[in-house]
Amino acid sequence: MVEKAIVKHHRLVAGALSAAVLSACSTPDPRDPAPGNAMPTGYLDVPRDGETVGRLVEISGWAADDANGVRVRIYVDHRFVAATDLTIARPDVSAAFPQYARDGDRHGWRVEVDLGPGEGPHVITAQAVDDDGAVRDLQTIGVKVIARDPD
Repeated sequence: MVEKAIVKHHRLVAGALSAAVLSACSTPDPRDPAPGNAMPTGYLDVPRDGETVGRLVEISGWAADDANGVRVRIYVDHRFVAATDLTIARPDVSAAFPQYARDGDRHGWRVEVDLGPGEGPHVITAQAVDDDGAVRDLQTIGVKVIARDPD
């Protein structure tokens, strides 16, 4: 009899905890993207994965989204270092993704980043964020820094 009461108590507690967890998970947070918002898409064109680069490196690519505004964030070795807007005309992107075509075909982005004085490997991640809060890592690549700029 005592065992049945203990089992029943544990089931009730487990059920209440499950309901509380589900409720907490479904509670909207103002930092969450709008429901139905699609994640941005895009690509990191330069540098290429595995490329040897100098200390100052140009990082560029493209992004597209169903929202009006997209910002690209750059991380080096998992630390934020720069952000840029879409400022370069990329009609090739508008042609490939006509649903994202905008005036001026501005899907391209470019930023120059200082990877620091030391030589060695670094990881670069480009991340797109739209005005409605959706985020996508576009690509993560590895580069090797040499002390002088490569020829």
